[in-house]
Amino acid sequence: MNQDTNTETAASQNEQDAASRMNDLQKQLLELGIDVSSTIGKVSRSNLIKQLKQAKSRLKATQEAAVKAERDARFQPYRIYLVCDIEATCDSDSGFDFASEVIEFPVIAIDGTTMETVSTFRRYCRPILHPTLTDFCKQFTGITQEQTDAADPFTVVFADFLEWMLSLYPSTDGVSALTDEVIFVTDGPWDLRDFLEKEFIYSNIQRPDFMRKIINIRSLYTELYGKEKTNLDGMLKGLGMVFEGREHCGFDDASNVARILRRMV
Repeated sequence: MNQDTNTETAASQNEQDAASRMNDLQKQLLELGIDVSSTIGKVSRSNLIKQLKQAKSRLKATQEAAVKAERDARFQPYRIYLVCDIEATCDSDSGFDFASEVIEFPVIAIDGTTMETVSTFRRYCRPILHPTLTDFCKQFTGITQEQTDAADPFTVVFADFLEWMLSLYPSTDGVSALTDEVIFVTDGPWDLRDFLEKEFIYSNIQRPDFMRKIINIRSLYTELYGKEKTNLDGMLKGLGMVFEGREHCGFDDASNVARILRRMV
């Protein structure tokens, strides 16, 4: 008697579990816009699982197509992307008010059509206001006192940068001709907004118009992939990549930003 009761109870529980699984599948399909309520009891669980997989696959393809369309629209207009990651003087407790000066100015020029590297520019700069690097700065950036002592000041380096730009894209109108064709790509807004702006003020240099537009790769990563803002290492990991080189080396940081940019387009 007890054995029969146990058997019936187990069978009833199995039926309830099966019904629960079917209801769960039905709910997941409905969330994807597929109503299968009229077919419950007429199709097998394996058939519903197959429908769910197909629906998820179609949804993923649609989402990827939407991301690509947005990506193409965003990147299409530019002839060249200038990936830049500046290193500046700093101290362990320095904030925005710190009189930072550029000590490494690396730029990677990427063709907007092929996404291949066209040329690279990398120069160290000798700080003028505070020529002696702090121990924290040397450890953080990997830049030595000897490297900055032997370097030209920012004014000379920046003039060389403009010459480099014109050597890549000659124009009788100078760099102003590049305003609508060039955009900087940076990891965050600080490189052009803060570090370069301070140097322009120190040196009384007029910021060229082509250096007023940036793609903030952090913001773009969040917009395209629907993820929270993260740092360079976090973006790389999110895309299945690992950092190559030395972190906080300006050129290596820029190279990794370029890798992320290529993955996005």
